[in-house]
Amino acid sequence: MSHESIRLLKQCARGELRARVAQLTIEDRAHASESIVKHIGSAEIWTRAKCVLLFVPFADEPDIFPLAAIALARGAEVAVPRVESDGRMSFRLLASLDAGAWTKDTCGVRAPEGAEVGIGRFDFIAVPGVGFASDGMRLGRGKGYYDRLLASLPVETTSVGVAFGCQIRNRLPVESHDARVRWIATQAGVFASTLA
Repeated sequence: MSHESIRLLKQCARGELRARVAQLTIEDRAHASESIVKHIGSAEIWTRAKCVLLFVPFADEPDIFPLAAIALARGAEVAVPRVESDGRMSFRLLASLDAGAWTKDTCGVRAPEGAEVGIGRFDFIAVPGVGFASDGMRLGRGKGYYDRLLASLPVETTSVGVAFGCQIRNRLPVESHDARVRWIATQAGVFASTLA
């Protein structure tokens, strides 16, 4: 299949998955987010992690950011992605949940201004996506930030795709640069991808 055909299939899949999420009410999203936080918070892959990377959600993504307070309370380090002015994604330690310790990055997303840390430090990485497949394949927003991150992770790092249940498909269109996650978390629970 041609590169252009795969891109078209991805575009169609993004449209379908975004439409599914758009059908969820605010209450549905909030309830599902709470369930996802509960499932991740009780999973061994989370409780043993000493340094975690979380994301600040867009409106159409599960809000798992309450996990930041949980991690900090148990003495774990928490970092958040930040897109820098040179276009790269850095990872900044979260020193405080206080809104005054945050600014917006070049994409307009809230991010802390803490010290930058390398990917080798993370035990657990939460990965957003427009959709996921049961084999761990991820469909992102098309910028490639998380594909590059996932491709460069040490093998021992736990990567967890986070999504609403309606964002999970049996298969997704794949290109050679696309990367997989090892685990998937939805409101139904946390499970290993079939290619973990």
